Order: sequence, then structure tokens, then C-alpha cells
Amino acid sequence: MENVSTLQTSVVPRVQRTSSEPAEKDAQFLALRLLNKRTRVRLSPEPIDLSAAPGKLSLFAVANARGWFVAVTRDASGQSALILSPLSALNSAFASDTAEDEKPFAPQRRVPLRGPMAIMVTFAFNDSKLLVGLANNSIAVYEADHLCSPGDGQLAPVHTFPASPSVTLLSIHPNPEGLPELVAVLRDCSNSPGSLTVELLDVQKLVSAGGWIAGNSPSTVPTAISWSPKGKQLALGMQGGDIVTYNPVNTATPKCSIPHPPSTDGMSVISIHWLSTCSFHAIYAPVGKLAPDAEQAHFHVSLDSKANSVQDLKFNSPYFPFPALRPPGSFAVILKNWDPYKTILFLGDSTSSDIGVIGAITDGHNERWHNLSLEETSTPNLPLDKDQNDTVLIGQDLALTNTESYRHTTASGEPLDLPPPPIMYAYASDGTVLGWYLLNTSGSVYHAMVKETAATETTMSLEPPSSMKRAPSTDMQTTPSVSPSAPVSETTPFGRPPSTPHQPAVPVPPPPSGFTHQTSPFGTPSTSVFTQTPTFGQSSFDQLAASTPSAFSQASPPTFGSAAATTKLTARSSSCVSASASVDDQMRAKLRRVHPSPALEWDLMHAELFSVGFVGPPGCELSEHSELRHVKGFLVMMQATQRE
Repeated sequence: MENVSTLQTSVVPRVQRTSSEPAEKDAQFLALRLLNKRTRVRLSPEPIDLSAAPGKLSLFAVANARGWFVAVTRDASGQSALILSPLSALNSAFASDTAEDEKPFAPQRRVPLRGPMAIMVTFAFNDSKLLVGLANNSIAVYEADHLCSPGDGQLAPVHTFPASPSVTLLSIHPNPEGLPELVAVLRDCSNSPGSLTVELLDVQKLVSAGGWIAGNSPSTVPTAISWSPKGKQLALGMQGGDIVTYNPVNTATPKCSIPHPPSTDGMSVISIHWLSTCSFHAIYAPVGKLAPDAEQAHFHVSLDSKANSVQDLKFNSPYFPFPALRPPGSFAVILKNWDPYKTILFLGDSTSSDIGVIGAITDGHNERWHNLSLEETSTPNLPLDKDQNDTVLIGQDLALTNTESYRHTTASGEPLDLPPPPIMYAYASDGTVLGWYLLNTSGSVYHAMVKETAATETTMSLEPPSSMKRAPSTDMQTTPSVSPSAPVSETTPFGRPPSTPHQPAVPVPPPPSGFTHQTSPFGTPSTSVFTQTPTFGQSSFDQLAASTPSAFSQASPPTFGSAAATTKLTARSSSCVSASASVDDQMRAKLRRVHPSPALEWDLMHAELFSVGFVGPPGCELSEHSELRHVKGFLVMMQATQRE
């Protein structure tokens, strides 16, 4: 086969390296708001069968050029199906006023899937193709024109790319722009030597277009891949930890090699995102089969080929591996050039019910990366299912078709109309989906927003719509790895589009009646809500927020970010009580049924801590951005102890 190469050990250049750990920072001008605080939308009649695949499941995807989404569902008989509908219909399901904890969704298209279960879905080729990865490792290709229209019944794929049963399908990566017909596929071929570990598929001609066969050393076994922002190169993250880039039309010659951070010796790259000219977000983990609680190290790695230097920034993990029901499998929603941020990454994982945030802020010509701490009402979390058990993230994507402005309430209580914000969706293993408005409270318009067009009126072009083109960023243009040359700059700088007129503001749904916040003198006795049974979709902490009065309603809530296995509660003044505690296995088991409520405010939590003598009076605050989930777990434990 042409354009197929066996990977050889690359000569990693000697470079000057600087390593640091960025400080955590409050996410200024960034806020998240649920599409509906009281309910979520049920896409799948029954929970998804997680046993169908040992690795990551990715069962939700958005086609912004069409304004449609796809999800994999399961019915009572165990049969899987693809469902598709316009994003506007999904948003309308969230917007409808109802007191139900979840609302069933009626899709415009349902396609039963016969045979192996779908384990991943993604749109490709300017959203003109839908690719469905199956449990038997094959990939089915559907015409989006056939799917993105109302109807029901069986629709056959136009082509299926077969795979050996001895390989394992790991991920599918559509080319973002430069070579839109290409799709890169990553497989684990450890049980099938000589098979294509990374294969390039041409989904226009429906043929294999080449790829790479793994070598015999860790430095020649790809474990993660990512296209460059403009789609001209493909980065291979290796089992040995290094990152090697290639031109997809010349698989024999590497373009550049970036050595791994020294602290990740003995670890492999399990996820990689090529962010800009020569910078990557990479996740490292121990080599081999990973347990749900395996260590994950998050880094921003960048190469300055002119200075022959590499910088690596190590972040605190943006999510805590809890409830740890599945092995690691990362998800990312990435936004670029949204003033004042150059890059924002919303990072989820199969191991966690949290979605964390990492971002880069521009300061003149400087770029400063941070773990970003969102306010409590903005922190995205997965819900509990109807039996109050934890769920697993099986899909995360970004919709850019929203046309309604958002009425935001400022800290001073004044209304502020913001331009139509992007919407981030998270699909949970119980079959429900949540959505969050991503708000830039500075009023900056996100440049990548597109106008939704009904699929029946859309004639897809092989060229992406102008509004869908990404902000220009220069791909890494370097000579072979021994001596990287300076990247070739591109002439089109990123320019902010002119502001557009605001659409009519969407009123924010009022909170449930129990959430009305009333102030009372501190220390007034109140009935503990932990003796109450939470309703579906609502945790005990939602009820705490609804029923516990507080005298600290004017206090500004601190933010929480980095996760830690040990939670420390520390007094900030000499008059405060200090305490610390560790979460042992028994507490972890009880925490499995704890779901942090975005509505829980700091003053309520502090009052509850004080009421059981765990901290001192006002002035004692949680330090070191302790894991909110664990803090709330301690409250549950202490309440249970009191009752016993």
C-alpha cells in the first residue's frame, strides 16, 4: 500500500528546557449557566451498556455546519440506535417549562443499529459524513444528507472500513480544515503486529490513504494523535512520551520531535491536542492497561524552534478521578481567541464526574496558562441517575449555532444582555444530556459562532463555510527532528469580527421555589436536610441550599479548582479552628452517592461546617482550593455521625 511507513526511532534534538507549574487563577469573565436548572433531557430510553467496550465511549457529536447532533441510544430490548435532530429542537426541549426531573426527547430521525454496538460517533468532511466506530473495530460511513432530515427506519452506511478482530479501535479524528476528506484513526495493534496503528482514511473516495505501522520500541508506538489546527500535519504521541509530527502525504519523514517532560519518564501520552503553531496539551499516564485511578499528568508543551528550547507547564489535574468507574478516556471542548482568553479547554474524563477548565490569557505578546477556577454556580458536573448512582461521561461537544442572546445578572444585580453564547453539551451514561451556556461576561462575541440552517435547505460544499473556518494559526513547519527550523509564518492574523446586534434576550428560568435565599441570624437552629431523601436529579446539597438559612449572604464565595486526595480545612486567622482529614475507602464509598449542587453557596456550606464544630466562625475559610466534592462528603459524613 502506498504512503504507509513503519515508524522508526526519531532523533530527539537537544534543547534548552524550562519547567514550571502555573498558579491557579479565578476564571475572570467566564461563567457557565445550565440551559435548565431544574431538568435535563433524556435521549436514550435506557442507560447505555458500558460493558460493550472496555475503553472510552464517545456517543454524542455535533455538526455545527448543519445545526444537527447525533447520539447513540439504547431501548428496553437492548437494541442500539442513532438518533439525530436539529440543535434547535434539543435547546427547545431544555427551554420548555416543566417540573419534571428529566424530559424524554423525540428525535426527528432514528436509525436502528443491527449487529455490533456503536462505541464512537463523529462528523467529518465538513460535516457531510457521519462516522460510526463499532465494537468489532470497523468504521461505518453514512451520508449526513440522508441522516439529517426527518424520518425513521433503517438507513445503510455508504461504506464500511473493516478492521482485524485482533486490533482495538481507540479514537477517530476528522481533519479540521486543510485536508477535510482525511480522517485519522488510532488503533491498538499490540496483538496484531504489522497492522496500521494509525490509518488515514479518505472519506470522499472511501479508500485508505496510508498510515503508520508501529515499531518495536516505546518511541515508535503511537498512543495518541491530533491534527494541527489547520489540518496540514498530524502529531503522534508516543508510548515513550515524545511527540512526533508528520505531513500526512509523506508518512516516511517526521517533521519535528518534541521531547517529553523529564518528570514523565516511564509514562506514555494518552491524549494530545495540538493547540497552536507548536504547542500541545498532553496527558501522560503509566504505560500499559490503566486502572480508573491511574495517575494522569496534564502538561502544556511548547517548542520554540528559533531558540531551540522547549517549555513544559504542569497543571493540577482539572478533574478528580471520582467515581472512577471506567479507565481514563479524555474529552475536550476547545475555544480559541475569545478575549481576554487565547485558549480555553473544558476537560472531562471517563473516570470523573467533574469537567475542569484550563486556559491561556494573553497579556500583550505574553501567554499565561492557568488552571481556571469557576464560581460554584458555574462548575459543570455530571448528574446522578434516578437511583442516585454516579454516571459516566460518554460524550462532550460544543454547539456554535445558538442565535439567542443571554440575559446575565451581574454581581451588582444589574441585567446585562450578552451576545449569543456557545453551548457545551455533556452526555451521561444514564442516557440524559445536560447543556451549559458558556458566557463571556465582558460581552465579547465568540468569532466561531455560525448561523444554523435547516438540513433540508442545506447544500453541502466540499469547502467549509466561511463562518466555520477556524481562527488562523500557523502549523508547525520544521525540518526533520535533528535540527528543527523556524516555523513558516502565515500572513492572515486573527481578527475579531465586528459586533453583531443582540438577539432578544432569553429569560433565565426561575429557580425552584425552595431555592429562594432568605437571610437569618447566624446560629439559628435549622433542620438538617441530610435526613431528607433527595429527588431524582437533585442532591442533598440542593436541598441544603434550599432550606438552610445563613447570615453570610453578602460574603463572596471562593472558588474551587484543583483536586486532591486529601482535603484540608485550615483556619486563616489565629482565632479560627484548624482541622484536616483524609478521605478513606469507607468515606469514598459513601461519597459515591454525593453529587455537588451548583446552587450550593459558600456561606451555606460554612454555616453547616460551623454548626458541627468543624471550623471556626467567619474568617475561617477553606484553603488551597480543596476539592468541593470531598468537603460536601464530609458534611454528609458528619451529619450521619450525629444521627447515629
